[in-house]
Amino acid sequence: MSVRTIVCLVNRALRLTSPENFYHPLNWWRALRYRGLGAQHLGASEVKNPHWTIRFQIVKPFAVLMMLYFSFNCTAQEMREWRSRDGSQTLSAKYIALRNGKDVLLLGKEKQHVKVPVEKLSAEDQEYVFQAESSRALKSTGGQIRGLDYKQGEILGPLDAIDGSSFFLYVPESMARDRLVPLMLFTGPTGGKMKYINELVGGAEVTGWIVAVAIESDYYNSVDVNRSICNSIVQTLLNTAPVDRRRLYFAGFSAGASVSYYSGEKWKACGLIPMSTYIPPRLDPPTCDSIIITGGSDFNRYTSAYARKEIGKNAVHWFHGEGHKTAPPWMMHDAMALLEARFLERNSNNNKQEMSSYIYSMMNWIGGFKENDPHRAYYWVCYLKSTFQLNALQLMKLDSLFEELDKNEQNRLYTKGLDDLDELSQSYLAEITRESKLNFEDTALIAECEPLIQTYKNTPVIKDALEALCMQTDEPACVQPHWEE
Repeated sequence: MSVRTIVCLVNRALRLTSPENFYHPLNWWRALRYRGLGAQHLGASEVKNPHWTIRFQIVKPFAVLMMLYFSFNCTAQEMREWRSRDGSQTLSAKYIALRNGKDVLLLGKEKQHVKVPVEKLSAEDQEYVFQAESSRALKSTGGQIRGLDYKQGEILGPLDAIDGSSFFLYVPESMARDRLVPLMLFTGPTGGKMKYINELVGGAEVTGWIVAVAIESDYYNSVDVNRSICNSIVQTLLNTAPVDRRRLYFAGFSAGASVSYYSGEKWKACGLIPMSTYIPPRLDPPTCDSIIITGGSDFNRYTSAYARKEIGKNAVHWFHGEGHKTAPPWMMHDAMALLEARFLERNSNNNKQEMSSYIYSMMNWIGGFKENDPHRAYYWVCYLKSTFQLNALQLMKLDSLFEELDKNEQNRLYTKGLDDLDELSQSYLAEITRESKLNFEDTALIAECEPLIQTYKNTPVIKDALEALCMQTDEPACVQPHWEE
């Protein structure tokens, strides 16, 4: 490393850690690992927690020293023997980096640099490089972050918001150290329950999002009261946690999902996950990405379908095999992962490090459920391959997994079935009514579903959803108020 490079790094650290540019409690780390974020995003007008500034002034000298330590000590790994794919050539060298997504850079015993195409290496060496790159990409995530006001990896709460309302909170262990992170606020129909936050933990870990559940938001409150509660929680977390103001997500169930539409409008949401509800009449359809989820026999299946059609190309409608119930936790996790992917797809040039972390996180996640849920694994393998520009190692891994999972016809049908259900939502359900239908048997819908049931009779999730769509709709457990009246 040249003297000029060291001086530039030190100057950047000093500039980003000055009081007037302070925003995140670990800005010195951002100076080293997140150089794409300009100082213009860290202006004094956005300072939310001034006591962090005082605390940070004390650690600034240590920040610079630590930055230099990592600069000199994180360039190469241990000396090991590398083999060519056919086993005819070997080389003792240290791994340095993957260049241009396809060439492995090694440092030999004589300090010579050697560049080897990934495909020329043995399978064992390819796996070694993949794990090294995965660890490097995820190095900026995971572990406890000093200076954070909330403990990571544990459900917290009830915690107080600035207006006296309260919320449950989960800050993931996988949260990024070197950048601001997304926040998702969940609202239920009859207040926030521990069950809701428990079911969001898995999705929070794979995406790195902070998740919160509003406790007092309730459909017996007025619209204004519920909006005030949610606004207070969001502002509290903007003040006290490293939340990215541009990356606010809102989710909810039933009347709580209607609240999520209001919150999304107020905060210009990056994405929504409304379950079993409608778009409040006084609101325009949101323009952000929206993953709408409904039970097949839910009395709100028509209102949800109408919302999907109104939102248009930025929405998708998923179904599960139950009635008026929250989505299965895995489906919520998939929805969170899909919203994260859509944001990164649209903002790929400005979020390369975050995208790299996301891809490796997703690949690790897929490996954890591919045996029990191969249909989901297949969907995500196909999605990653078709959406992101992958390096040679990622592509090899996913190609191998695709070849294995593609042998099962039901995996392919699951992915196709999601599209067919979304199409059924738009072509039939959305055209029937924009109102809830209680205890309603839809013979025409049964006729629409019959050929699909034959196609997907053995397909996980899709079969159950279609069978539920053929059932009489259920009814709410209690009378729901009409906010718009």
